[in-house]
Amino acid sequence: MTVKPIRFTSHAEDNLKARSISPEEIEETIRNPDREEDARPPRRVASRQYFDDVLNKEMLLRVITEEDDECISVITLYKTSKITKYLVP
Repeated sequence: MTVKPIRFTSHAEDNLKARSISPEEIEETIRNPDREEDARPPRRVASRQYFDDVLNKEMLLRVITEEDDECISVITLYKTSKITKYLVP
C-alpha cells in the first residue's frame, strides 16, 4: 500500500504558524486519527487528542482534508480544548 503525500494549502500553512502546530502533528492526525468523519463532500475531518507543548495541556487537533488519486490536501486545521465536544467517549 502506497502512502499518499500530504500537501498543505497556503491557508493551512498560515494556520500551522499562527497556532504553533508542527506539520508532524498534522501528519500523525491524518494517518492515525482518534476519530474521522465526513464533512461537506469531498472533505473529511480527522481529529486526534495530543499534548500541546506550547499550551502545556491536552488539546484536540482537527484537520480538514480533501483526498484525490495523487495526494491528501490539508485545507485548514485548528486546535481546541473542547475534546469531549468532538470525541465521543
